[in-house]
Amino acid sequence: MVGVVRGGAPDHAAALTEDDLDALIRMAISSTDAQGMQDMGRVMNDLRPQVLGWVDMGHLSKKVRAALSG
Repeated sequence: MVGVVRGGAPDHAAALTEDDLDALIRMAISSTDAQGMQDMGRVMNDLRPQVLGWVDMGHLSKKVRAALSG
């Protein structure tokens, strides 16, 4: 499970798993038409509103970097 950075999830919301986060990253890469590291900012900007408060941004950055590099 991905670490929650503040407060906690509302009763009706499920926590994000690593698999959920990986899927969000794949969708963001696809929707921004990212081709490599030069597009990392666009991918992060696409993801930020969806995960802010739920995911440590440093962790997200590492995962996006790995996805764009591989």
